[in-house]
Amino acid sequence: LGSSKKETEFADFSPNAGGPYAEECPWRFGDTLTFKARIEDVVGPGLKLSLRVRKDIVLGPVQFEMKAAQVGEGALDLRQRVLPACVQERRDAARGAGQWASPVLLVPLAHVPEGVCGGDCRLGEAVAHVAVVFAADVDPEPILAALNPPSLQQRLEDRVGGAMGWLGERVAAVEKQQQESVDGVMRWLARPSRLDIGGRSVGAPYQGGLPPAEVLHSTPRPAALAAGANSNGGNGAASAL
Repeated sequence: LGSSKKETEFADFSPNAGGPYAEECPWRFGDTLTFKARIEDVVGPGLKLSLRVRKDIVLGPVQFEMKAAQVGEGALDLRQRVLPACVQERRDAARGAGQWASPVLLVPLAHVPEGVCGGDCRLGEAVAHVAVVFAADVDPEPILAALNPPSLQQRLEDRVGGAMGWLGERVAAVEKQQQESVDGVMRWLARPSRLDIGGRSVGAPYQGGLPPAEVLHSTPRPAALAAGANSNGGNGAASAL
């Protein structure tokens, strides 16, 4: 990773070991390699993996270690594949810190010049696979959010969503105001009313509509009509009906 390079011990052949990809990957390393990653490493070419094999010759009590040979190489993009996969959060009570781990990731290794397994694979095929698990001691989401600014489509969706939310709030406020007005009118109609007809005050507790017949009934008052006449010096007469 970057300028940092680390190696594992040689793997042990464990065909009966359990776990993911146990049948496809019978060789077990069991080592943990720790790297300090920077932003440059996250946006860079990523983590490079290289697989080597070595043959040992044993003659009685004597063991000869042959030179290791390359098998294949592969790479993992931290920004696109590693950090998004670290979603399994774990809490370490002793350290008081969290850890975000990934499931088992299968990494294909491509053939390299003078590789020992190149003759068994066709062009474009992987010569080997390595199963790895990654873990980070910081939450990867803020890192990815800082490196991935929102696109134009996301910004438009956010603005449309905000406008629709504001419109929904306004509609709800208008509906609430209308409902309160209707409730006020219904409460006013339900109150007892007093009707004054023909100089007589009558209480009429009714629930809307026309009042009872006896409330509308009243005795008409006498009406007076006055007429005046002009005379040439004579007596005026007035009659009352």
